[in-house]
Amino acid sequence: MINQLLNIGLDLDSTLIEPYIKAHILASYALKEETIPKLKDFNFSNFKPHVRNEIYRLFLDDFFMNRFMRPIEGTNKKLQIWRQQGHTLTIITARDENIQKGSTQMIYRFFPNVIKQIDFVPLGTSKKEKMIDNKLDVWVDDNIDGVETALDLGLKTYIVTHNYNKNLKHKELIRVNNVSEIDINL
Repeated sequence: MINQLLNIGLDLDSTLIEPYIKAHILASYALKEETIPKLKDFNFSNFKPHVRNEIYRLFLDDFFMNRFMRPIEGTNKKLQIWRQQGHTLTIITARDENIQKGSTQMIYRFFPNVIKQIDFVPLGTSKKEKMIDNKLDVWVDDNIDGVETALDLGLKTYIVTHNYNKNLKHKELIRVNNVSEIDINL
C-alpha cells in the first residue's frame, strides 16, 4: 500500500541506461590501438589523459551519446509500475546543449508514457536547483556528487552501485544494484 504519491528524480546514465555499452563504444572509438579496461571496472581513471579527453569529446557528440544506448534490464518495467501507482517521474541529467534533443527522443523511446519531466544541466554542473525546483521526495543516481547533493537536501536517496561509488558511505543512503530492486513504498 502506497502511503503517499512521490516526486521521484532519476539520473540517466548508468542509472537508467546501460553504462557499459556506452563505455565500450566510446572507449573503442577513442582508444583504437589501446586495450580497453575491463568494462565492469570502467572508470575514467582507467584511461590515460589523452584517451579521457577523447571520450569527453565524444560525450558532446549526439550520434555517440544517443544511438547506442539501451535501458538497464528491468528499469522500464519498474518505472511503469511507479507511474501506474501515481508517482511523478523526472529525469535530471547532464548533457551538452547540442545533444539534448537527441537525448530527449532517446528517453521517450526507451521510457514511453512514464517520464513527466526531463531537465538538463550542463556537464559538470550540480543538479541541486533542478532537484529543488521539481520538489523531489526521492533521488536515484550512480554519481557521488548527485547522491551527496540529494542527501544534503534530505531526500530519500538510492545509489546504483558501481565500482566508482562503492566506497561512499552514509547512514541514510540506500544501495541497489539497479533501479528494478527499489521498493519505493514508504
